[in-house]
Amino acid sequence: MKSSFALIGLAGLCTPWTVLAAGRSEPEESWIVTALVNWVPMLILVGVWVYYMRHGLLGFQTPRQREHMERVETLLDRIAKALEGKHGPGR
Repeated sequence: MKSSFALIGLAGLCTPWTVLAAGRSEPEESWIVTALVNWVPMLILVGVWVYYMRHGLLGFQTPRQREHMERVETLLDRIAKALEGKHGPGR
């Protein structure tokens, strides 16, 4: 007796879908449609990322965040001036 896997394989039930689909002829798409289908989702993703990076960092700060950033900027400015005084400008 043959195994059931061999019988299924002989019956053609395990034929891949790509082999079945290759028998059908489909109209070819133009290269423009192919490029749009492939690249538009990526461009939309990049656009959304740029939008959130610009507005998330610049537009949606709370007053507390703004005060903190001003304090950090002041402290960094003091550090830079102290280093310039110690080592000279442009080192």
